Amino acid sequence: VEVAAVGKEFQVNTDIPFSADDPGAQIQGPDIHVANHSVVPVKLEISQVAEIKDEDVKFSEKFSDQAEQSFQLVDRISSVGASGTAILVLGEENRRYSEASFEKDAIVPGKKNIFITDIPAEETRTLKLYGKAAPDFYGEYQFTVRPTLKNSANQVDPSD
Repeated sequence: VEVAAVGKEFQVNTDIPFSADDPGAQIQGPDIHVANHSVVPVKLEISQVAEIKDEDVKFSEKFSDQAEQSFQLVDRISSVGASGTAILVLGEENRRYSEASFEKDAIVPGKKNIFITDIPAEETRTLKLYGKAAPDFYGEYQFTVRPTLKNSANQVDPSD
């Protein structure tokens, strides 16, 4: 399986409203292409999400010590609202989500085995980053997330 996903940068426009029906509205980023060059179907998932370290988050310059700056990935859409909170999902292009399925697939540090997609033999899938983010109290900020992708052969039913 070929995945060209190392170091993908994306932008978030928090002025655009978020809805589970259009989960990619706020996120502007490149497509991530995943090709299965094998003769068997594979399952692609995030096997783990690393903790976010202090050096993974960079905030714009403060003009006051009034508000503390922090960043946190959350697993509930309703938890995004406080400054520096976000929910992210890596999923197949044009996938439709319910609020519950979106939250189930949230990329959160410490979470394991997050299903992304099945890829048939000799086929390619296009992935997108979806999500909602709240702006920092002082303006722009940057953050890095380090999910580990895992592919494994799909179990084939011998009766097929």
